[in-house]
Amino acid sequence: MGATRSTHVDPAAPEEFSVRGRASLVTDAALRARVGSGWAFEVDDGYALFELSVASVLAGRRAADEWPPRYTSWRATDEG
Repeated sequence: MGATRSTHVDPAAPEEFSVRGRASLVTDAALRARVGSGWAFEVDDGYALFELSVASVLAGRRAADEWPPRYTSWRATDEG
């Protein structure tokens, strides 16, 4: 589905969080202006704006001395 990114895991709080989906570059000038109007700085063409479509989310919660994690997941459906 795209690139996977990792981050540092704190051994004292080794929880997990994953989001999968697609990012699409927004090129519509009116939409860019509407979104940018809420930003605290002036938006110009040097800023890329992406629409993020989330397909699934997975969260794993555990303390440092617990295994396995307790997982919670969510997946997008056709109904939204």
